[in-house]
Amino acid sequence: MRVKLHPVRVCLPLLAIAAACASLPAQTQPQAQPIGMVAVGKSPFALAVPSNQQAIVVNLFPEGTSSDTSTWTNTKLVDLSAKVVTSQLRVGTRLVAVAVAGTHALVVNEDQDFVIVVDLTTARELTRIGVGSRPSNVIVANTQLAIATNGTSGDLSFINL
Repeated sequence: MRVKLHPVRVCLPLLAIAAACASLPAQTQPQAQPIGMVAVGKSPFALAVPSNQQAIVVNLFPEGTSSDTSTWTNTKLVDLSAKVVTSQLRVGTRLVAVAVAGTHALVVNEDQDFVIVVDLTTARELTRIGVGSRPSNVIVANTQLAIATNGTSGDLSFINL
């Protein structure tokens, strides 16, 4: 047996629901607003936050104000409370990722096939660890192990911390 629905009987309940919803107060979502800004370079590419007081930002390209490019920087340490850059240094050339292990940052230098270890307390480069070809990311798996992805060589590099 086929049931034929009358269009008015179908539409009236839908109109009643629509009218009831229209009378409900509109819910507003809070709008996110920026609360500050810090200049960290023209090409900030990656960020890690080792503590709630500090961040490390790596720039894809170094930059500076003088014609002496050896003084240009591409890594900035930022005080998050004061919203100011506290230290800056040059680490490699083409920085694409950063991870934090305790008081050290592991910075991926894509062009030179290195993960560079930076001491966050002194803002100094400690060492360079050779990894596969064209590394693109690094993670800290645990207190003893970091892993870097290598784009061109298609493998992972395991780093003993």
